[in-house]
Amino acid sequence: MKKTLLYTLTMLIFFGPARAQFMVQDVRIGDPAASYLDFEIWQAGNRLCFQDENNRGYVGLLDSQTGNLVSASGKDYLFDAALTPVTQSINGPEWGYRVGGADVFYTKQIGTADKHIGQATWNGTGYTATDLSASLTGRRFATICSKNPTDPAARLVYARGNNLLNFTIHWSVAANPVSDTPVPYGANSSSGPRFIEGEQALLTNDVVNGTTQIFRYDLATAALTQLTFDPGNKIDAFAWNAPDYGNARLLYCTVNDTILRLYRQVGSAFTVVYDVRLPDPSYGYYFSAEPFVFQNRSYLFVCAAAQKFIPGSQSNSLPADVWVVALDPARPFFRKVSDSRVALRLDPEVFITPTDAYIYYYEYNQNGNVHPVALHKCSAGLASFPLKAKAAAAPAVSVAVFPNPAQNALTVTSDKVLHQVSLYDAVGRNVLSVRPEQKGATLDVGGLANGLYFLKADADRRTTQKVLIQR
Repeated sequence: MKKTLLYTLTMLIFFGPARAQFMVQDVRIGDPAASYLDFEIWQAGNRLCFQDENNRGYVGLLDSQTGNLVSASGKDYLFDAALTPVTQSINGPEWGYRVGGADVFYTKQIGTADKHIGQATWNGTGYTATDLSASLTGRRFATICSKNPTDPAARLVYARGNNLLNFTIHWSVAANPVSDTPVPYGANSSSGPRFIEGEQALLTNDVVNGTTQIFRYDLATAALTQLTFDPGNKIDAFAWNAPDYGNARLLYCTVNDTILRLYRQVGSAFTVVYDVRLPDPSYGYYFSAEPFVFQNRSYLFVCAAAQKFIPGSQSNSLPADVWVVALDPARPFFRKVSDSRVALRLDPEVFITPTDAYIYYYEYNQNGNVHPVALHKCSAGLASFPLKAKAAAAPAVSVAVFPNPAQNALTVTSDKVLHQVSLYDAVGRNVLSVRPEQKGATLDVGGLANGLYFLKADADRRTTQKVLIQR
């Protein structure tokens, strides 16, 4: 009961009248019959790259003012018709920055078995594809690229080996052929090693005394420097200069899949600033979080779920929502930007316009192996943060649900008369409804299977809460 009331109070603090003007704007864009697998956005070029359900690679144009696709499908330029399926390449096409622009790097399928690094370069009217490992033996896949626009050529880090269970990590300048320089251990992450913005270095990880820690790997000297020393297994690290922290170097990573941890560089060390958790405690796990800066303020976008996401387990049985979080403990800000549908949302990206930050994600509408993979665009509404209060907002409806997790009975109480209380399963089916017409109700959930459910309570206004049934 106390936890539920605390959660209700927390939600009122973060989403109360001062921010009541924000309305979720989660819109599906693109061709409904096409898939937008593992897309990536190039901000300076107003473009995105992706592969479709037939493993063809495309570049699409984005409107710099609205963030909308310029064409209806986003398939403005076909750069290759034979990409390796994402289930075998780990990731889709990526932008690699260089002086004068950016190129697309991807895993190119050769016949039925071989995988090479492909590069697609703008030629003035379209994209020309080159096979960067055609003259080399061995399979190369899962390319991740540098993001330094001052480099003469992009740098690449990728896997070399027979399959997803047997490979080593290498890096190379984007040359033909690539040079296969080994990188120390860094595969214990859903993202793999990642280039540090503005440096000729990688963020990677390794196990120290049983705990996975973040390291910096210098490309020029091959020096490996440990950056974190605190408890918890760390993956998916990013480093950037934060204008809201006096342009100090910040580092973010996910800890134990359950904490978003922020560090600040002090001298040569990184010290913990604070741990970020969403105000809704039903989100126990976080993934695909990345930092971005909008109007000189640092944020994260993140996928949040009640269960741990395992890469490759694309199934609507695991719903995940997209949130935006400000990285300032003195000015907390949490906003769910995806809509209320039960859906698996993956791999968000951000595109900044003069008036807003838009968060994009893709969603599996999967029935067996049937696509499409939908592309969505969400407004973060950050230009109006903090919003100024105008007319007084309608009073919130306080609803408490306990126990949560529940076993056989679930009690719902409210400060308003409850007209209807309904329970929906993870795929959106109504499994239980009652009409209390009073300020409380008890639901018999003993016949329901264990798992995540969504409770909707209708009083003067509708509220929705997540409920776990666990025996």
